[in-house]
Amino acid sequence: MTKTKIIHPNYGIVRAGVINAFRFLRNRGIVARTNYMCCTTCASFGLAQIALEKGKKGFAYYHGQDIEGFKEDGCVYIGFGGTKDWYDDELMNRDREKPFSFPERGLTDNEAGELVARVLREQSDLVISWRDPERKIRVSGRRRR
Repeated sequence: MTKTKIIHPNYGIVRAGVINAFRFLRNRGIVARTNYMCCTTCASFGLAQIALEKGKKGFAYYHGQDIEGFKEDGCVYIGFGGTKDWYDDELMNRDREKPFSFPERGLTDNEAGELVARVLREQSDLVISWRDPERKIRVSGRRRR
């Protein structure tokens, strides 16, 4: 007998809020993707490459491994990064004939996190928890009014 998994009631609300905020971020020079790649390492590296190639300021995402926990507990953790910090990374420019061009107003990782957290707060009525630039941004159910 297969056990049916129940999706948390906040899942749809949080997902819709994140999608709306990501749309807003994309219009402001941030590459933003949902369910992107398998894990933090792959998603961060892949989106940093895309952001640098397109001359964007930074990136934000949640990845495939986040989905199961997101459906079960109704909250998701948003990863982020700024192209200013990734541009100098030796791995990003190694073995390239033509290195990435640096975006004129690229953000540091911390600045990207601050922007993503602010947009999530402003563009949704979700609970946003983030204090440490070394950690992901936690997004959960609606704020109480």
